[in-house]
Amino acid sequence: MIKLLQILHFVNILTRKVMSMKDADVIIVGGGIAGLSAAVRLKEHGIKTILLEAKNRIGGRIFTDGKLELGAQWIHGGCPGNPLFNYASTKKLLGSKVKRVGDDQEDDYPTGYFYTSQGRIIDRDISNKAWDIYENINDETEFSFKNAEPSLQGQSLGEFYKKRVKEEIRKLKKDDYSRNEMKDIEMVVESLSLMLAGYLGDSLEEASLYLYGSSEELPGEDVVVPDGLNSIINALAQDMDSNFELEKPVEKIKWSSEGVEVVTKDRVYNADHAIVTVPIGVLQTQDLFSPQLDDKKKRGIENMRGGRISKIFLEFDKPFWNEGEGNINFVWTKKDIDGANLPEEWFKTVNGFDEVEGTNDTLIMWVVGSAAEYVDKLGDKEILEQAGKLLRRFTGDPALSLPNKVRRHPWLADPYALGTWSYPSIYSTHQDYKELSTPLPSPTVPRLLLAGEHVHPQYWSFMHGARLSGIEQADKIAEFMKK
Repeated sequence: MIKLLQILHFVNILTRKVMSMKDADVIIVGGGIAGLSAAVRLKEHGIKTILLEAKNRIGGRIFTDGKLELGAQWIHGGCPGNPLFNYASTKKLLGSKVKRVGDDQEDDYPTGYFYTSQGRIIDRDISNKAWDIYENINDETEFSFKNAEPSLQGQSLGEFYKKRVKEEIRKLKKDDYSRNEMKDIEMVVESLSLMLAGYLGDSLEEASLYLYGSSEELPGEDVVVPDGLNSIINALAQDMDSNFELEKPVEKIKWSSEGVEVVTKDRVYNADHAIVTVPIGVLQTQDLFSPQLDDKKKRGIENMRGGRISKIFLEFDKPFWNEGEGNINFVWTKKDIDGANLPEEWFKTVNGFDEVEGTNDTLIMWVVGSAAEYVDKLGDKEILEQAGKLLRRFTGDPALSLPNKVRRHPWLADPYALGTWSYPSIYSTHQDYKELSTPLPSPTVPRLLLAGEHVHPQYWSFMHGARLSGIEQADKIAEFMKK
């Protein structure tokens, strides 16, 4: 018995010695904005950090390519309540005067005309009326959570939108609008569901109506970063002043109440803590953790969705539009939308073409849902062909100049993203976010922590949500180490 106790004592000492041979206090997995923000915060606390990034670049789903943002597009919410806006302002990254999207617009309606799939232009008064209805419905969806209506739990955003469109059209008085005008209003509002899907980041049928409004929009409009969002990433990299290693995909994260061990293909890293910032799509498909996460976290991850958007830039040798007049809004018929053979008819999820800030020869289109997964696997030639057909079909001009080059990043096929921005599904609960942000093995012993926009209960889907989550998780570790 004495001999057994001596052996156990020796093993305990050996274990503690091995744990003391650590590479850093904290290992951060993922070099997106959450991971970089966490690293900078930990540096401010005087805590040694190593950041491991699977790609050959940092930035995650922020990816500036010249003048184009292949990933995130803007800072959403240009006000002091936005920690990302504040950081960019402090670093003088926003220019002498902040440029907001839509600064040059004369009113609150979309720029450009609405064109039907038959090549007919919708009267501006009619499209404006449809836009007013769309905005009212959108406002209602955002208040469903604020008004605490749990009876809406389990209802999809798409189901609600369709129901409200029918109700609003019934309210229109026939003496105010002709039969054809009412049909046009209905057609525009129904087609605007594609715009809402683009904002959500996926098909409306999967999204939780109740939780859609839980992601609070900050005031101050969308802010353009003149030198690209990569300038924010570069500033964070300089500020963190800690070791980061590229092309280090993590294969396993072993954790316990004593510390963590992060395994890559060619090395094992030891630390007291780990902050894991990989996107929700990666968490859903890769078996990263040993032991596995607790049931509540696993359920929260399973309930969430990674977002399916394909963002495609189309470049023209001979642009057909004048500056400020390149936006073309598509009005698909109900038959077009409901009868679309998806994902093969992916182009029927495109809601139009928009100009791109800082260029005069590029338009952007967005493909949504299962169609986005499909188009991310297509070649550029087929995309250019269909984009050209769309332009000529909706404008009614068979001689319109066509795009000649595609620029994009296939986020849905990217093994280190597997999606765009996250959103709660009809199975999600608001408690899921609390569970995902709670450290393991316990709040008082934070060895393993998750961070990223998918973790933040108030600003999920936003870059500032990712930044906040990284900072908040870093602070939990700092507080623990002080004790």
